[in-house]
Amino acid sequence: MELCDEYIHEMIQLVPEMNDFHQLPQYKHLRPKYTNTLTKEFQKKEREIIRKYHKIVKAKKEKSFYDKIFYEDLKIMIKESKHISLDRIPIDALNNFPLFYISGLQGETDYEFTDKQSYKDYINRFKGIPDMTKTIIENMRQGMKYKDTIPRMIVLDLRDQYKNALELDLEKLSVPKDVKKDVIKSIEEYILPSVKQLQEFLENEYICKCSDKLGLYSITGGLTIYRNMLEEQTMEGFTPKQIHDLGLREVKRLTGKLNALKRKMKYKGSLQSFYKHYKLPFTSKEQVITKSKQIQKQIYDNIYKKYFHIDLKEKDLAEVKPIKDNKSRMYAFYIGTKKKGTFYMNTNIYKDLNQHELLPLTLHETIPGHHLQLTTHNRSKDLPLYIQASHNTAYCEGWGLYCENFTDLNSDKEMICKYQMEIQRAVRLVVDTGINAFKWSYEKSFNYMKQHLDYTDLVIKNEIIRYICIPTQALAYKVGELTMLFLKDRYLAKFPDDIKGFHKLIFDIGPCSLDLLVKEFIKKNL
Repeated sequence: MELCDEYIHEMIQLVPEMNDFHQLPQYKHLRPKYTNTLTKEFQKKEREIIRKYHKIVKAKKEKSFYDKIFYEDLKIMIKESKHISLDRIPIDALNNFPLFYISGLQGETDYEFTDKQSYKDYINRFKGIPDMTKTIIENMRQGMKYKDTIPRMIVLDLRDQYKNALELDLEKLSVPKDVKKDVIKSIEEYILPSVKQLQEFLENEYICKCSDKLGLYSITGGLTIYRNMLEEQTMEGFTPKQIHDLGLREVKRLTGKLNALKRKMKYKGSLQSFYKHYKLPFTSKEQVITKSKQIQKQIYDNIYKKYFHIDLKEKDLAEVKPIKDNKSRMYAFYIGTKKKGTFYMNTNIYKDLNQHELLPLTLHETIPGHHLQLTTHNRSKDLPLYIQASHNTAYCEGWGLYCENFTDLNSDKEMICKYQMEIQRAVRLVVDTGINAFKWSYEKSFNYMKQHLDYTDLVIKNEIIRYICIPTQALAYKVGELTMLFLKDRYLAKFPDDIKGFHKLIFDIGPCSLDLLVKEFIKKNL
């Protein structure tokens, strides 16, 4: 057994929820358990495990590739454990405890509902919510003392989410009839009182202590934390200034491509009017799902078989489903588990969606993007458990964005959307660093995005909320894609016309940091 898998087994016993993904039968009896990961007692136990394995891996003279991935991650974990100020901001508009327990009932997590007992085990976890709520409020009170608080804008958003949750019609929950009564009772007993408690805490005690500053720079040690996180999500040695400047260059390059496309299509107006002129809205929610399934089949027939070596059967294509929460801020997302992969589309905003953007979006989320990559690695019997569960953002999202470059099926109208979506990822480099390192205001961030993106005001607001709540995550897409395009050029220079070989090599290396990906690529190829 790889050392990293010994760690997985030990961690599952500490945090049984980790087995939602792995589904190891020897830990099934732990499925109803809940873990308060915010207490000092838990964090002490976790640090002991991390340091134990760090010491063991460091001492190994001959490290396997998986040891190197594990060792790199352990060093990050140790560094992150020292960021005490982050413990003081344990919730935000995206990590919206305990509301995610309700959305989890709709199947939008790793947890798989298979029978009545699986529902009972899941709702048993709700018993821990009051205790976790108490810890959250204690930690946030500590944050108030040190002026390490959630930005006021995020608190207002979170408060509104709590208000909406208290107005939910629980009878509309999509759960089996034979468990609905128990599910509703558990929500009313454990979740809603905690939601009410958090809402009142935010309104009566917390919000008046919050700052209007948006970025990570505003908390204790925030700039150092941001620089460390940026290197983790991109590559070692990168600075906020370098990523910011890269974003500005990419926005300029892609704007040039769109202007060239506009001239080719003989359109005389501005870029913003160009986007609107060629927009083709959907006419119904059902049309979004139907068309996405059709496009995935076209990709499978015309792109997948041409460029990829993996034997994926048509029956194993991604499921396509609508997002059930009609208040969701999410546009689209993919969830891959051991047994299935699902592409969720926000059909509630179908009138705002553009049919022409569905091809690059489907390339990214289904095949050959996330669905192919995650199901290949999630289900591999040859990979360690640790690697199966590794969702390294730069590798996974870099791959997804790389896959949008398969333009075999694109018309000029779809290329408009392809470049628009690519500009969005470049804009993220500018605005994420702007907010978290260079003290950009909401207005400056909003105006920059409005200038370059064909997005509604609400979508832009939600994007900004994302950069505040999960800083640096959005940087990984563009840097990951550019790294993979660079490696592809190097590979094809040596092996012309062997694009399948390049994709096989990327998949054989598997999820890891971009630094390790490049080193292993050079070792195996050049």
